[in-house]
Amino acid sequence: MTAEPLTLTRPAGTRVRAPKKPLPTPKEQTAAEKQREAEAAAAFVRSIVTALTEVEYGVRTLQSIERWLAPEVRSAIVSSLRVRRTLRAEQPVDYIRGIGRPRLSSPAPNVIEAAVSIALRPRTKACALRLEKNRGRWIVREYLTG
Repeated sequence: MTAEPLTLTRPAGTRVRAPKKPLPTPKEQTAAEKQREAEAAAAFVRSIVTALTEVEYGVRTLQSIERWLAPEVRSAIVSSLRVRRTLRAEQPVDYIRGIGRPRLSSPAPNVIEAAVSIALRPRTKACALRLEKNRGRWIVREYLTG
């Protein structure tokens, strides 16, 4: 009894392979990274503006968003909250109907300035922010609302 070597053969047939996508050039890769970074920054701006508005109207505590605020911004918000509470003691709370699309600009690396409108129940207001990236996290360095 002689043992024949075992040979495996693939069945005959046409197999279509998808063409490989060419690797992105470094310029295209950095453009894609910038686009992803801008989308992430816009999402952060929407979230932080919503949270800051909720703090302003007493729906959320300031402690819940402190880690994303510079100390100067936090102290400015605390002082405006004191004034707001004395002026609006009996007025109804405004509710957020919607947040507009943030308009972003980057005046320097790791710095983003944003403007966004917030539709509240009786009116619409505007917010402007200056964000700086610190250790991989966005920090609100300036916050104006009106």
